[in-house]
Amino acid sequence: MTRIQTISDDKAEGKLKELFEKIGSARGGVANILRANSVNPNVLEAHFELYKALMFGKSPLSRRERELAAVVVSVANNCFYCKSHHGEALIRTGATPEFVSQIKSNWENANLTKREKRICKFAVRLTQKQASMSKKHIEKLKRVGLDDRAIHDLTMIVSYFNMVNRLVSALDIELEPDFEETC
Repeated sequence: MTRIQTISDDKAEGKLKELFEKIGSARGGVANILRANSVNPNVLEAHFELYKALMFGKSPLSRRERELAAVVVSVANNCFYCKSHHGEALIRTGATPEFVSQIKSNWENANLTKREKRICKFAVRLTQKQASMSKKHIEKLKRVGLDDRAIHDLTMIVSYFNMVNRLVSALDIELEPDFEETC
């Protein structure tokens, strides 16, 4: 499953066991990206809470916009694990499998709204050219209707997926055969 040893459900004790049960009941199972944190239950808990806040908490960004940003960042980082999980999650927001396939192969040619295109451009720039970020990139987001809170949420989501994509790469986290269950 990973390049490091992780703790299985049957070996989990105390706080870790409680977290596995909480996550499993909320998500249909414990995804390998979370299970990779089993060696440090405090980090697992913080990771799960941050993920929930960013992707499911109250936000001026729609669920579709959040999942779109997650997929585009994961495509830019060539993260098969997150492209798969969040491609499925994007479908669950109402996107068609064909649309998700287009986003994964060439989002710039996908049928996106002006706002969605700007979100994707910002996500890719922050992922690939973070040192070149400037006020003009924020102004472009504002011109398509993102307020300061939406821009903050988007920046946090892009940053979170860059972190998670690197965790997947460094630890070689494998996609679960039944990954759709935990999306």
